[in-house]
Amino acid sequence: MLDTGGGLIKASWFFSDNLPFLAYNVDVFSDINLENLTIQNTYGLTAKDTTIFCQADTLTKLVDQAIKNLLDNTVHKGTVVRWSAAFALAAIIRLKLPVNHDLVPAAEAIAEGEEKNSIRKIYLDAIRKSAK
Repeated sequence: MLDTGGGLIKASWFFSDNLPFLAYNVDVFSDINLENLTIQNTYGLTAKDTTIFCQADTLTKLVDQAIKNLLDNTVHKGTVVRWSAAFALAAIIRLKLPVNHDLVPAAEAIAEGEEKNSIRKIYLDAIRKSAK
């Protein structure tokens, strides 16, 4: 999300289906471990064993679609859009999820073709940190 909290209000129609969603603001840095995140959903279910308990299949599909959209934005003409995509993709890469098998080589190729050093550095730092 590249907007203030008012951006959520403007997009509220998109969330009217009452399905869980994840909003990530690129201006906020967090080292929260999403793998150990416990979610209490609208039905009052909790996960005591630090498992994501929120329609995992739906969440996986949403994350896959978000990654696809972010990858699409890596070739946008706007520097801010490409920077935002790099920041979000780098955060995903640092999580060291199985998707890194495909995402890291894609990020390496994106970094190689990126004209802005500041954006290239975002990818390369995340790739380096994910290899540790």
